[in-house]
Amino acid sequence: MNTILQRLIDMDAKQRLHHGFLFIGGGENASHLMGSTVMDFTVHLFSKEASSEMVQKKLTSQNHPDFFKLDSQESDIKIEQVRELQRWLSIPPLESERKIAVIENAQHLTASCANALLKTLEEPPSYALIILKTNSASRLLPTIRSRLFSIQFPDNDQLNTDEKKEWMDDLELMLSKKTYTDKDIFSFTEQFSDKREELVFVFNTIHQTIRTRMFDSNPVQFNHLEKMFDLTLTLEQELYQNYGNISLGLDRFFMEWRAA
Repeated sequence: MNTILQRLIDMDAKQRLHHGFLFIGGGENASHLMGSTVMDFTVHLFSKEASSEMVQKKLTSQNHPDFFKLDSQESDIKIEQVRELQRWLSIPPLESERKIAVIENAQHLTASCANALLKTLEEPPSYALIILKTNSASRLLPTIRSRLFSIQFPDNDQLNTDEKKEWMDDLELMLSKKTYTDKDIFSFTEQFSDKREELVFVFNTIHQTIRTRMFDSNPVQFNHLEKMFDLTLTLEQELYQNYGNISLGLDRFFMEWRAA
């Protein structure tokens, strides 16, 4: 299971799943990873009411009534396609708790299409999950991006061994010991100011640690860990949206983690 898929499943399990996502990835590997993540997460959600084998069969044959994919074969996505999606979303799901809509190559949304879609993103049906996939987030309107939970897909879901050794041991030590100083925090987080693409691995490790600790926590500890989980989701979203400085954002997390 890839790291981003595990994070989405965690969000769903803790009922923190956003109504809309923006999946961003430029390379061939990132594009493949986005596609497999969408498929596997859709199977995960739909398999709550049916067997995964049946769900996969329907998705593969493009015959699942609660899944919709919009993919223009031309350079621009047409307003008629967006309106068709909106009509489809207005009808409650038939076989699942959710309806899942995927817009491929969202960078091809024209201004009129984006503005029409914006209304749906602002007030989506409670059962809707909308995923936009793009190779360039900057080509989408800021108003669209601001209403979606952005996830940057790396060109590879695994860091090589040398890259891991640069910071993974320090991260795991800080999460386990809580005896680090402010200087330790600043030294660790500073290196990510130019490594935005590696944040997905940092947050995945943090979430794995929180998830593991929840199993053995008392009610007070559990509530605090839930708050830390929510903090990481908010922080990650701010950083992906370029709303904040990476180092300062991570500084904030580790200071609160240490104080717990």
